Amino acid sequence: MEIEELRSRMSPGTKQYAERIMEMYNAPFARMLGIDIVSVSEDSAECSMDMLPEHMNSMARAHGGAVYSLMDHAFGVAANLTRDCTGSAAEIKYYRPSIGRIRAVATLINRSKSLEIFDVRAYNQDGKLVASMVCTAFAIRRERFGRPALPLLRGAGSLYIGHLPQMLQEDPRGARDRSEERGGDPQAARPEEHQNRSAAGCHTGALRSARTGTDIP
Repeated sequence: MEIEELRSRMSPGTKQYAERIMEMYNAPFARMLGIDIVSVSEDSAECSMDMLPEHMNSMARAHGGAVYSLMDHAFGVAANLTRDCTGSAAEIKYYRPSIGRIRAVATLINRSKSLEIFDVRAYNQDGKLVASMVCTAFAIRRERFGRPALPLLRGAGSLYIGHLPQMLQEDPRGARDRSEERGGDPQAARPEEHQNRSAAGCHTGALRSARTGTDIP
């Protein structure tokens, strides 16, 4: 789907966020599953997905994980419309098995300074309820983790943990300056000393060096 087609599916008040939504449409996992974005408004989003043979369980019905993934993506699109959020909780209930095309509608329940809470419902091609879910997202500050939006990881580990070595390489001066401001050794914050560590090691070492100016063995 091209961005102009996406804009045609968005309400007038949300078209300015088309590039953000396009990023979510192009998420590798969503593209692998074949999730389509049907509509986006200020307080809701609808996505749909064809349940293909590879999405079936052993009883030739849509796998619960496939249904959940569709619902979670609709929730993600709705919650991330105007700001960056990450899912923090979800409770799902399944009502009937399904095959064919399923659509998921995420509708806002409550929005606050730090939380987005949505009701998400999945329907089969006959319009019958397949599953419902209440999802909570926590708003994050993108500037804390680098700009522009971080690319997806190509391996295991947390999104932010995996990219800390790259962030340190891009801002080595900033790390040293923060160390000096706190009375530490500016040499302790050198990113090259952390490059070859594991993701978890880089995460811990980078944070401690920036805050205290001491190296982590």
